[in-house]
This record gives sequence, C-alpha cells and structure tokens, in this order.
Amino acid sequence: MDIWQRHKEREQIWRHLARGTSISLFGPRRLGKTYLMHLLEDDADAQGFRAIFANLQSCVSPQAACARLAEATQAKLGLSGDWLKLKSRVHDLLGGAPEGEELHSALLKADWPALLNTLLEKLNNDARPTVLLIDELSVCISSCLAGNPDSGRELLYLLRDMRSRYPQVRWFLTGSLGIDRIAEQHELVGALNDLHPFKLQALSRPQATALTNQLCSERQLAHPNDAVHAHLQQQLGWLSPHYITRLIDHIDETQPSEGRITTEVIDRTCRQILDYPYNRLFSDWLDHINKNYPDNARTCAMEILRITCRHADGETRDTLNAHATLHRMDDKLLGFTLELLCNDGYLVKHDGRYRFMFGLLRAYWQRRDPS
Repeated sequence: MDIWQRHKEREQIWRHLARGTSISLFGPRRLGKTYLMHLLEDDADAQGFRAIFANLQSCVSPQAACARLAEATQAKLGLSGDWLKLKSRVHDLLGGAPEGEELHSALLKADWPALLNTLLEKLNNDARPTVLLIDELSVCISSCLAGNPDSGRELLYLLRDMRSRYPQVRWFLTGSLGIDRIAEQHELVGALNDLHPFKLQALSRPQATALTNQLCSERQLAHPNDAVHAHLQQQLGWLSPHYITRLIDHIDETQPSEGRITTEVIDRTCRQILDYPYNRLFSDWLDHINKNYPDNARTCAMEILRITCRHADGETRDTLNAHATLHRMDDKLLGFTLELLCNDGYLVKHDGRYRFMFGLLRAYWQRRDPS
C-alpha cells in the first residue's frame, strides 16, 4: 500500500547512504522499522548498492552475531568463485574446519573478529557499495551485556572500528530496544557516535486519513466522513499504520454488508478487539518486555505500566518515585526504564507526566490488571 511505502523516508535514507553515512534508525514499536529495512533491501539494486539483511535478535554472544552476519553474506553472494576464495580463507583461519561442517558451526569456534573482517574486506574491495541492514542489534547487545558486559562492549567497539575501516560498507541499524539508552547505561556512547540518528515517525493525521480511505476502498467499505476519521484517530491516539489496518480489517470482518463506518462502529470495534481472542493483537507488547528487557528493567517496567495505566494523563516522575514499590528501586534504573518505555512506544512524556502513548494499549493494560 502506498502509505506503507515510506517513499519520503527512503529517499532521505538513500541520500545519507550515498554520501557514505551509516544510520541508526529510531522509532516506537509497530511503526514498520523492519518493513522499512526490507523496502530498502528491495531498493538496493536500483540505487547501485548490494544489500545484506540480518536479524540478530537470537544472538546472545559476539560469536553468534558474527555467524549470523556471515550466513547472510553467504546467502547474498552464493557459491561464486569469489565466495569459494573467501571460504578457503575462512578454512585457513579456522585451522582446517572438518569436511562438511556448516559455516555457522565453524564460525562459533573461530577467531570471529578476523572472520568478520575478512567478510567486510571482501565487500569493501568491490566497486559497488554494500549496505548492511541489521535488525535487532539492540536486543543482541542487551543479551551480550547481560551475559558478559565485556563481550557487549567488545562487540559494539568492534563494529565501530569496522565502520571506520571499510568505507564501502554502510551500516543501517535498528531494533526494538533503544540502543542509545542501553549504551548510555553502560557508558558505551562512544561506540555509536559515528551513526546518524534517523527517527521514524507515526503517520500524520492527513496520512492516517488517506490510509484509512485506501483500506476501505480495498475492502469495498464506504469512506468515513471527516467526523468519523477524527473519532478513529482520537480513539487510537497514536497513528500507527499497523493498528489502523487491524481496525479496518476487524470492521470489514464484523460489520453488515452495507459497510458504513460510524463513530458507533469505531467504538464497538475498539471494545471488541480488547476481548479474547482479538486481544492477541496487543499481547506482543507484554511479550516484548518479558523477552527483551534486562531482568532488573523488566520488573521496573511492569510496575511503571501498572501505575500509569490508571489515569489517562499518567503520572509524574515524582509520583512514580514516591510509589512504595518503585521507591525501593534505584533511581537510575527507574530513569533508564522510563526511557526504554518511551523509546519503545509504551509511554510518552508530556508536560512533565508519563502517560500511555496509545489509548488502546492503555485499555489492554487496564484489563490485565483491574486493580
């Protein structure tokens, strides 16, 4: 769909990459950051680039991250003559990998900085520039730091050094955690200071209206009038293409055949999607905290959300500090967790108060914890 395509953002990103700039993409969850990376991957040939995509979410060590990058590069290059030469060098670096052993397994035993440098050296010697599209680096770094702070530091600065040494390779990094916040907490900001920050925004109101009309046309629903558009956007509060699409899909599945959308239809739909089984639409927000937040921040985050969901305008930092449970937590941890929650799109800070950015997510959280 046209609104999903992020044409303006892609043009801006390619201008940065063409100038040799590497990028760190920021933005709350469910704005389509990974989708944007795949659009850039599709653009690459026309832009004169080679694109290599890798998701590092499950990588819990520098070795695993290196293996994933190597696999992605192998898949892109294929078993060409150049790759066979590279594989021969990998074989030498390993001291002779057993015949038939998968590259992934061999890499885990290898001198992984040397192997990764070999891959990037090959890419750097190509006249065509490469962009490495690396998703969930922040989750990988968080896992590394949790297991061994030294390995997380080593990986971040290794990647920083490689960005400097191989100018034909651009880096486009994103993730569902704020990597800058993680770096600040561990005093690793210097490992990221060469990256250009690029923030992905929610849709504007005119864009949300255009997307809603486009979705309705595709589903043979009548376009809402201006008042209904305004009501839908007010109910959402945060104009994510993902959730606008899910709401219109639900209306399409459940409304009478005439397909007329009214404010009453919007209200009923918002109530219905908070009930089982449709509420799974929001369960990944809870799953994200449980799977990806550091252990100490996970408990703090759940308590912050439990408190802030009680009131539409949220709570002040002083109120959160004074709360009995949070009061026993380190103030630095509270600040770090609030930054994570804001970065990920759970909360927004407005006029000194932290409140849910997304009205339906607040309603989901209230149903989870009726207290």
